Amino acid sequence: MLQPISHHHDHKFPRVPLTSQ
Repeated sequence: MLQPISHHHDHKFPRVPLTSQ
């Protein structure tokens, strides 16, 4: 999931992959 999830959880995560958490 290296792609930006800004289209999924943009309201929660700005543009950070789940690997960062």
